[in-house]
Amino acid sequence: NGTTTRMWLNGVSVGTSTSSVGAVTGAAVWIGTYNAGAASYYYNGYLSNVRFVQNTAVYDPNSSTITVPTAPLTAITNTSYLLNCTNGGIVDATAKNDLETVGNAQISTSVVKYGTGSMSFNGSGDTLNTPTTNPVHALGSGNFTIEGWFYPTLPPSSYTCRVFTFYQPGTAGVYPMFYFDSGNKVEWGYNGTTLLTCSGTIPTNSWFHLAIVRSS
Repeated sequence: NGTTTRMWLNGVSVGTSTSSVGAVTGAAVWIGTYNAGAASYYYNGYLSNVRFVQNTAVYDPNSSTITVPTAPLTAITNTSYLLNCTNGGIVDATAKNDLETVGNAQISTSVVKYGTGSMSFNGSGDTLNTPTTNPVHALGSGNFTIEGWFYPTLPPSSYTCRVFTFYQPGTAGVYPMFYFDSGNKVEWGYNGTTLLTCSGTIPTNSWFHLAIVRSS
């Protein structure tokens, strides 16, 4: 309110300030850390429903109390970002990877094989990535198994879609992957070299199980 800034903890005012933080024009936002050159200050804990609203005082700075939200926040007018964290269902149950959803990759509750959700990809810019390399993903020369349930909604008759890829930066061309080819079949290979082709065609709008195993 003018130069007055107020802070509330659990809905109760814990202090005010009459100083100004000055003008900030065009800033990067870090959540969970402040990177000050060689020193980084990391937050240890959890967060939910973090919202930044520009040019709007959502709560009255003159009030000593506010009503604490009891439901997920919404993107009201002037909302710059909103982290509800209610769609955090894509997690690695082994707790060995941090996963990054890209595009509109998200949980869907409308098409489900087990439980209450599945990963949903719209075929345009959606991926689920591990943003950094991890030694637990190294295929090497040993045994491995990749398996899962899949439910394609469109036949890949006019394109080829990668489904599971091992990407290693700096190793040109050696990207093992399995993918659906333009003939509606599942293939396993790397860098354009096909090693295996499934003899059957891919069903659409139904679940199928795929397993790829290397032994000895």
